[in-house]
Amino acid sequence: MKPVATVASTTFWAILTSSLSLLTSIDAAARSAAPETAVIAPITEANCMTVSPARRALSGIACRPKQPIATLPTTRGKSTANVAAVVNPILFVTQVPTAGEIFASRTSIFANHQPGIESVPRGGDLMIRYPDGSVKNLTALAGFGQTGQQGATAIAVRDPSVHWSGTRALFSMVIGAPVVRYQQISTLWQLYEVSGLGKADTVVISKVAGQPAYNNVTPLYDTNDNILFTSDRPRDGAAHLYPQLDEYESTGTITGLWRLDASTQALRLLNHTPSGLFS
Repeated sequence: MKPVATVASTTFWAILTSSLSLLTSIDAAARSAAPETAVIAPITEANCMTVSPARRALSGIACRPKQPIATLPTTRGKSTANVAAVVNPILFVTQVPTAGEIFASRTSIFANHQPGIESVPRGGDLMIRYPDGSVKNLTALAGFGQTGQQGATAIAVRDPSVHWSGTRALFSMVIGAPVVRYQQISTLWQLYEVSGLGKADTVVISKVAGQPAYNNVTPLYDTNDNILFTSDRPRDGAAHLYPQLDEYESTGTITGLWRLDASTQALRLLNHTPSGLFS
C-alpha cells in the first residue's frame, strides 16, 4: 500500500495536469473562434496614451503626456536635461533652516507664526524666478534685509500670494534681530505688498495699512481685492486675552481667519478658531 503522502502528491499533480489541459483547450478554442482580421497593434511610446492603463502597465512602456521640454544649463555638475520648461515666473521665499526639529517654529505645522529668532532664523528673502532661468531678489532690491551677520535690519519672509492680475503680491515679513548677546527684542510678522514683478520693473514693497499690531500671516486676495489672512490677534482685540493658547500644548496659536477691507481698512473676524487655522 502507498504511503498517504505519496497518494496525496499523485492526486495533486493529476488535478494540476488536468486543469492545465483544460485551460489550453479553452485558449485554443478562443483563438480559432476569433476573426483572422483581428490584429492587436503593439504598444509604443507614440500610441501608449490611447490604450487602457492595464495594457500600458503590462507593456512596460514609460508612457508620459507630451509636454514642452527644455534643456537647461548644468547645475553643480548635475544635468537638468529633459526638464519641463517653465513658462511663467515663480514667486518664492528662501528660509534659513532651524537648528533641528524645534516645536512652534517656522517649519512646524502648528504655532508656526512665532516671530522670535529661535523659531524663525533671519536671513531669508522674497525671490522671483523668470522663465529664462534668471532670479531676482525682490526684498534686497527694495532695501530690506542684510547679508552676513544678521542684526537690526535682518528679515525673514513667508507666504507669498500673487494677485489675480499677476502684477503684485502679498507676503508676510518679520524685521529685526538682536545685535548683542542676551538682547531681547520684540518683533511681529506683518503683511506687505510687493509690486514691480516684471523682469525690468522697479521693485516696490510697502507695508499693508490697517492691519492689526499682532502676528499676521498667510495673506491672500479675495475677488474684491480685500485681504484675507490669519492672525493671533485676540478675537475682540482685548490685550488681556493675548496670547490665545491652544487646548493641547497651551502654546500661542492663531485665533482665526480675518478680512481687511481694501477701501475702508475695516477689520473683521470671519472665523474664530481657538485651535488655529490655515488660509
